[in-house]
Amino acid sequence: MIGEQLDIQGKLKPVERLLGTPKKHLEQADIYFKCKGKKPLTTERKTLNQRYLALKEEVKEAEKIRKSVYSILR
Repeated sequence: MIGEQLDIQGKLKPVERLLGTPKKHLEQADIYFKCKGKKPLTTERKTLNQRYLALKEEVKEAEKIRKSVYSILR
């Protein structure tokens, strides 16, 4: 009986691990759906994205100026 119990226990461990993965995904999905569409997060993302794009353009312009200055100095 003990041998059979240990055998079953050994077979259950991989099954329990496999069942744990979908459980984790379901928990993460729950968190995702709670946060999805929240105005503050969406607004913050939009604001940060606009600032990022503006800074990207500023860097591009500064690089043009730097290249022009180096060209003149040569």
